[in-house]
Amino acid sequence: MKIVRVFNNNAVLVSGDDNSQRVLIGKGIGFGKKEGDIVLPSKKIQAFIKDERDPEWVNSLATLINEVPIEYIVASKQIIENAENKLKVKFNPFLQITLADHIYFAVKRNNTESNILTSVKDIYPDEYEVAKEGVTIINQTFNTDLSAGEISLITIHFVENEINPKQVKHLNNENTQTYHLSQILKMIVSNFGYPQHDLVINRLTVHLRFLLGRAEAQAPMETSVGDQKMLDEILQNAPQIKLTLSRIVTYFSENLNYKLYDGERLYLALHLRQVANSVEDE
Repeated sequence: MKIVRVFNNNAVLVSGDDNSQRVLIGKGIGFGKKEGDIVLPSKKIQAFIKDERDPEWVNSLATLINEVPIEYIVASKQIIENAENKLKVKFNPFLQITLADHIYFAVKRNNTESNILTSVKDIYPDEYEVAKEGVTIINQTFNTDLSAGEISLITIHFVENEINPKQVKHLNNENTQTYHLSQILKMIVSNFGYPQHDLVINRLTVHLRFLLGRAEAQAPMETSVGDQKMLDEILQNAPQIKLTLSRIVTYFSENLNYKLYDGERLYLALHLRQVANSVEDE
């Protein structure tokens, strides 16, 4: 295989005899190498097939290689291959990039928060079990102890990146609500991080369940005269809360055909402020 591009000392882009391209990762594989040099196969070299349909893939992987140690990329590949084999699915090639990035920062953060997305286990039991195996791989590879919450987040990575998903799951009303709750919680955690205090997320979860129940019944909360003024005061110097609230409002509108009124948005904003304050306390 001939080198097409040297990313750094540990990663190169090569071309095979059939002109197919792949990224090879291994310690020292690119050291002193240049375009046109030959690379011989080795058990210590990991190969990543370039996605010919999307030229941005190799550039994204190259960026990742320069920002994330190669052992995290290798661990990500191992987890994905195990998941594809167990779940009988094929994942979007970009999962390799997003999952490696997620693992790297999860290990760095090594938080000890409780599992706030346990509902994901009920909706996607197969993916959850494989994600649990993935967390075991991460813990063993990097001598860390990630919390159970990471299992649910990796599960969501799997579900969102399945190219040929298995039979679509038919959810009853309770599981449908649980699914929406998981999506909204994921959105909040993604924007703010993990609250330090479990009570904060538990209160938010209870509030969201009531709100989802109202949305299902199409029974909006009565709005008081001062709700809009209070909401404006909360959002005035809180751009992150404002952005997250806007995304939740959009989610309810697009996925539940439900408009959140001033009172409902106010109480959500109060909960989001508690989440933001709890994260800042860490």
